[in-house]
Amino acid sequence: MKRVLIVMVWLTFSIAAVGQNSFQYNCPDKKSVLPVNCLRSMQVRDVSLQLTVGERHQLCRLFIKAYLVTIKEYKQDYLLDPTVPIYQLFKANFPEIRKDEAEGGIFLEKIYKFIEAKPEYQKDIKTVRKTMQ
Repeated sequence: MKRVLIVMVWLTFSIAAVGQNSFQYNCPDKKSVLPVNCLRSMQVRDVSLQLTVGERHQLCRLFIKAYLVTIKEYKQDYLLDPTVPIYQLFKANFPEIRKDEAEGGIFLEKIYKFIEAKPEYQKDIKTVRKTMQ
């Protein structure tokens, strides 16, 4: 029980998107915390905020890294609830992602494939892949 409480407190303080311009992947490297849970825990001040081009790239890198870590470490995809604040922010800036949502949410792979299909984000995919080697 202590371990769960400590992890919850640690997650609360370590993975928030505090300023809307800090979409860094700060999830722990331990296998005990799924990247999708880190995304669920991220705090977002305004989910309808229209981001700058640079902030959009940061947000895409966040989802790219979450997906790649999920596949590399856990060998499976995970469903993200459409009400998760960081995803709502993504949806506010990329409204066409809605077509990829299923009844229960959206899989990280769908978000990754959506980003991958956009030529302007190819560099972000390469950058994230390099940092993971």
